[in-house]
Amino acid sequence: MADSRSLPKEFLAPIEPLRKGNLMWKIRGPRKWFRRRYHVVPENMTLVYDPSMKLFASDSSRRLPLASISEIRKGWKTDVFNKLISEQRVPEDDERRCFSIMYKNNAKSLDLMATNEQIRDAWVRGLQLIVDQAKGLSREDTYLKWLENQFFAADKNESESLSFDEVLALLKNMNIELDKRQAKKLFMDANLNKSKVENGNVLDSDEFIAFFRLLESNRLEVEEVFKKYTREVGDQELTTKSLGEFFANEQGIDLIEEQAKSLVAAYEKSGLGDRGLLSKNGFRLLLLSDEMSIFSKDHASVHHDMSQPLSHYFISSSHNTYLTSHQLAGASSVEGYIYALRQGCRCVELDCWDGSDGEPIIYHGHTLTTRILFKDVIQDAIKLYAFAVTPYPLILSLEVHCSAEQQTKMAQYLKKILGAQLYCEPVDENMAMLPSPADLMNKIVVKAKKSTAEGSAEELYDVDRPDFATNDENGDYAVVTENLSTKLSDLVNLCQAVKFQGFQKPGKPFQMSSFSESKADDFIANNMADFVEYNRRQLSRIYPGALRTDSSNFNPVSYWSAGCQIVALNFQTEGKPMLLNRGKFRDNGGCGYVLKPSYMRKKGYSPGDEFRRSSESAGWRTGGAGPAGKCLLKLRIISGHCLPRPDGSMKGEVVDPYVNVHVVGVEEDLKKVQTQVVRNNGFNPLWNEVFEFVIKVPDQALLVFLVKDESTSGKNQLIGSYAVPLMAVGKVGMGSLGGTEQNLKVVPHSVQDYEGREKPFNPPVYLQRYSAVLNIIKQCSRPGPLKVVDFGSAEMSFVEYVKSIQNVGEILCVDMDRQLLKDMKSQAAPNYTDDYSSRAQPLRTRVMCGSVVDWDESLRDVDVVTAIELIEHLHEDALEKFPSAVFGKVRPWLCVISTPNSDFNVLFRDFKGFRHWDHKFEWSREEFQMWCNQCCENFGYTCTFTGVGDPTRLDGNLESHGYCSQIATFKRSESGYPATCSIPDAENNYELIAEYFFAARQKTVEEQLVDAIVDSARNIAMGYPLYDENVTLYVHISKAVKHLRCPQNIRAATESYDLQNLLESHEVKIVSDPPSKAHVISSFFAPKCYGDFYIAVSKPSSVEDVHEPTSPIPQSADDGVETDSRTPPANEESCGSGGTNETPSGWSSPVSCTTCAPFAGTTFMSDLGLPNFPPPYRPQMFMPFYQQFYPDLSLRYPVPGYNPLLMNGQPLFQPTVHLVPKFGACDGRYLKPSHVILVPMQAVNKYPFGGAPPSNFKRKFRGNYSK
Repeated sequence: MADSRSLPKEFLAPIEPLRKGNLMWKIRGPRKWFRRRYHVVPENMTLVYDPSMKLFASDSSRRLPLASISEIRKGWKTDVFNKLISEQRVPEDDERRCFSIMYKNNAKSLDLMATNEQIRDAWVRGLQLIVDQAKGLSREDTYLKWLENQFFAADKNESESLSFDEVLALLKNMNIELDKRQAKKLFMDANLNKSKVENGNVLDSDEFIAFFRLLESNRLEVEEVFKKYTREVGDQELTTKSLGEFFANEQGIDLIEEQAKSLVAAYEKSGLGDRGLLSKNGFRLLLLSDEMSIFSKDHASVHHDMSQPLSHYFISSSHNTYLTSHQLAGASSVEGYIYALRQGCRCVELDCWDGSDGEPIIYHGHTLTTRILFKDVIQDAIKLYAFAVTPYPLILSLEVHCSAEQQTKMAQYLKKILGAQLYCEPVDENMAMLPSPADLMNKIVVKAKKSTAEGSAEELYDVDRPDFATNDENGDYAVVTENLSTKLSDLVNLCQAVKFQGFQKPGKPFQMSSFSESKADDFIANNMADFVEYNRRQLSRIYPGALRTDSSNFNPVSYWSAGCQIVALNFQTEGKPMLLNRGKFRDNGGCGYVLKPSYMRKKGYSPGDEFRRSSESAGWRTGGAGPAGKCLLKLRIISGHCLPRPDGSMKGEVVDPYVNVHVVGVEEDLKKVQTQVVRNNGFNPLWNEVFEFVIKVPDQALLVFLVKDESTSGKNQLIGSYAVPLMAVGKVGMGSLGGTEQNLKVVPHSVQDYEGREKPFNPPVYLQRYSAVLNIIKQCSRPGPLKVVDFGSAEMSFVEYVKSIQNVGEILCVDMDRQLLKDMKSQAAPNYTDDYSSRAQPLRTRVMCGSVVDWDESLRDVDVVTAIELIEHLHEDALEKFPSAVFGKVRPWLCVISTPNSDFNVLFRDFKGFRHWDHKFEWSREEFQMWCNQCCENFGYTCTFTGVGDPTRLDGNLESHGYCSQIATFKRSESGYPATCSIPDAENNYELIAEYFFAARQKTVEEQLVDAIVDSARNIAMGYPLYDENVTLYVHISKAVKHLRCPQNIRAATESYDLQNLLESHEVKIVSDPPSKAHVISSFFAPKCYGDFYIAVSKPSSVEDVHEPTSPIPQSADDGVETDSRTPPANEESCGSGGTNETPSGWSSPVSCTTCAPFAGTTFMSDLGLPNFPPPYRPQMFMPFYQQFYPDLSLRYPVPGYNPLLMNGQPLFQPTVHLVPKFGACDGRYLKPSHVILVPMQAVNKYPFGGAPPSNFKRKFRGNYSK
């Protein structure tokens, strides 16, 4: 453990007073002052205060890691202090005793008041020294400090040592799954000092770091490369020569001797560096360094031409910068501006209104958002942080709603506080182009409406407003004010906001307009060339639509593709749009300005110019403005290291990581790939997978990495993300994304699902819901084609399955999240999994943006409405309107509604509140049924209830807790109520996002019969236990015909055809010579009319053909498990073994062939005399019940290749099917996919399986599980 003696003297002196500590006031609000003693522990870089007298005060709440501190502020420079001042709670002299510690990237503050100014200054000086030193730490030093912090956090009794059990617990908490014997060996190897407590079987902090080093030395991917280049010195160290070979061969970079020596000196921390040698640990540090980053060092500094006009750059921009959360009731904060500016944002928004005391305020007008003073924003944020990150110009986008008097005060504050930083030069009316960022360095430019005379009635701003504002025909919102201030107008020069007059009336370069996302989308779709030309000369600002009250963001890429400069995003909302924004402006040194591609800066742009590149320019570009042609990107995802658990993960749970790689750019370049999942390994997951992308427009493309944790609860959680412009990807062989917060940024998931919080459901509950709702629709007796409306379908995952229902003729996907609908609309389009030839009638799918409570003409004549997990997201007023909107106006024949069951929540351990942050309520079974019954009574419906998510999975029971998710099925009464709605015509409130059509073709009887036989053979083969062994199974044709799933007229046609010739005529190949040993699923009583031949089913060898998740194919409710009491004929051979295997009634033969060795000594049972369970039920749910009667039962499940849902009546997994002549082999009974159960051989003698099950078996089953 590091102690004070190891710290430099110049560091020790200033922090000594902090080590002793001082009593100070902790201030959390006007009435929240707490007296606490604070002190610093420099050895483990922690700020600690003595605990309060609260009984349950946590240890972690009184410790603040100094590494998390981002800034130290003197005086009153936070929202807490500003509120204190506004209420006049402290004398002005007290500012000299106050300071604030900002941490967690300025998201939180610790506001303190010392007893005098000297103590305040000592703390500020000492903490600043520690923070500066922390910022100067190398990656390795930071890593060691992190390990030390992990050690001290695990040392609960503060003994400065950890026992073996404590180390195991710490590893688990660090997301590391390690064999206990291996851990013990590493523990003893690291335990060098035995003369300590517990007989020496403990590790101090230095030994724990040594233990971790031993653990890291097992990284095979690093070991392999290291050994490849250490042959000269006995596989111990790299010489400068071998390091040069590594760079030449793997990285494509030629290093001179001096460069190699410099790298060794930088990354070798031991004495080997003095001898020009690099150890394995030094090599690991090099691989994780900026030298090896995927982001090119050339792009980490300003390298674009900054002398172009301002309109030739993309500008990092923020929308409603003052808000920290929701648009209607969120908090306004000065910190919002500081955060955005520290992120390199170059355009911030100030929404200005009259304050009650004559002081202009900033807030989201006519909402419940809190207010902050305009003066505080300018003084505490803009003045101090405008150029803290970048010297290039900052644009203040003012929305002015103030009186003339308060406008004048705004102008006074801008001039007085900002002084020379404010750009006040009068604009040249004849300018041809805007000045450049280089011309405006360290200048602040005001964007607002330019008035001509005081008192004129002009539009003061041109951005979105809610319904209370006036909406002009251009989609911009405006307010008319009688008294305007020329004082403020005089400060507006280069960014004069004007009303858009159309592309045929171009304005002057210094005039700009703002467009809503929908208006910009319209321009992109219909006026792309004009829009790009407009953006070549003038600035445009794109802002989120007024419906985004949750502060969500749109995808900015399409607007950048149109040359829009100021694409404003809600910086407070993490997610993919902000990830793309960070990636975009990571380029050019993060200065907030990125030069547009050259074709966007040239007059006369035509859509498609970006594709017409000279083949000579194809390849990589490391800088400059020249065009880059089509390029090939080869990417290998090798491994990860020390991946954290996602937020909200259960303590001790180890992640199952995988990597998603996206290419985001023009539509032709959109691509997505995924690695395999590595189970239970967050410490050093190894993928080593190669992907290739052909990128047509690389200068508009972004490369996005998402590291996720696979979850069986349905929502895979995000571990970390990283985005980088494709043109900024360096020429690397091996490289890294890095592990710093700037590189691998951990962001909260926008959607969370807690249904599998403690123990995962299998299959996931969301798939169980889909399966249950699909079965309800399929069993709908209403004649087709059906019209189906899915409300709340933004993720578009359910429509993928509804498309497969043959008697559905039209699908409407309705949601309010317009951007998400745009992003996911392709799910409703025809794709390669859709079997067009099997549709009996055409299908039309429409993606619509609108609310479930609004009427639209598209909702006429609806047969089925689904609202899956929707109602709990509705506000009270919308929920009140829901029944009349759906049951009173739409009046579907069938309606299916699912919602979480709050009775079930008690089964989630350590869980409080709702399952999702956006849930407004969660109902118990009684509450939901009461609401449903009231709907039925009011609108003429009947209702039945069911659910999915078995409570026994979480040690609950059906009677007490019910299902995890409850489902209500409404059916319209046929008499006494109107069958259709009576809404007047011409009322349209929905916006059409996309529309698709599926062609139809009626198959002939012969084609349907061939399909049915082939599908039957596939299903039988896929239910056979050996199917996952990459073998070919032979299904007797009579077996396939016996289990056909098809209309009666198709089944009857089997008697009218020579099936062998029919199948051959439809190109089903017949193989005459099967192998001498084969696995056969035969029929012992096959009618001879089918001939003695089998259908051979071979599993594809590529794992990519197997679709996830693996679970049974749904069975129809009436397709029970068949029980056949007959045994194989005595002359039937098994796998050529020459003997027969007598088995009890209802059982298949024991497996005896050598190929079946993994199953030797096992009997397969396909039926326990139970009814078949329609999906989503699975045998696992009932295993505890089975084992009451058969304690030795065990379950072999799932059978690889199964899918929970069918696509167009067929499994996604498509094996190869051939016909072969009959060949003697072992007999296997048809095993139902949902009842593949293994029973140990000894159990056959223990229980009378040949007879009926125990007398109380079915009775007890029916009583407990009939629902």
